[in-house]
Formats: sequence, structure tokens, C-alpha cells
Amino acid sequence: MKQATIDLKDLLSDYVQGNDQHSLESEDGNHWIRRFYRCYIDGSYKGEGHYKENIRRITEAKGNRKKLKSFAIQSFVEFLSSEFEISSSTIQKTVVNSLSDKQLERLNNELIDDLLDLIK
Repeated sequence: MKQATIDLKDLLSDYVQGNDQHSLESEDGNHWIRRFYRCYIDGSYKGEGHYKENIRRITEAKGNRKKLKSFAIQSFVEFLSSEFEISSSTIQKTVVNSLSDKQLERLNNELIDDLLDLIK
């Protein structure tokens, strides 16, 4: 296993441990993975065009949980790919294999909340 993949697994473990110390309704939005994800979707990584495209896609998906979840997962994988320089497929497998179904669903919900916060 490549070091970057090991680092990603460690990061996910750290995130889950921090989140598990809170109630399921609570979020740890201050963990660096969430802060940097918000920077990624707000255009800080790729510029104004990326920001505008994200706003457009979030606005179009608003009210459709399935579309929001799909976009949240896609953008999270793109963000992690830029941070760890790992292929999207490896990132998806690592995330799915590192988190329980309950943890994965909570992460998805938190990412969706981050997307919706961007358009408030």
C-alpha cells in the first residue's frame, strides 16, 4: 500500500475518532479535512470559475438529496485527490473501506451541509 493511501486511512480514522467523541447530531466542522474541503468548494484551490460552477451545481441540486449527495461525494473525492495525489478510484475504495456505513452516512450529511452553507 502506498504511503499516501496509508496517510488517507490515518486521516479518516482521526476524523472519525474526533467525531465519535461527539453525539451523532454534533459535527466536528473544525477538523482540517472539513475546513480544507470548504476551501476546495469555495474556489480557494481552483479559482473563481470553480467556485461559480460549484454554486451553479449546488443551486440546481438544492432540494434533491440524491443529487446533493452525489455532488458532495464527487467533490470530496476530487478534493482528496488533489491533497493526496491518489486516483479517484483508490480514494473511493479507501473511504468506503475505512468507515462504517453509519460513519459514511454521517460524513456525507456533513459534506452536504457544507455545500448548502456555501449558497446561504
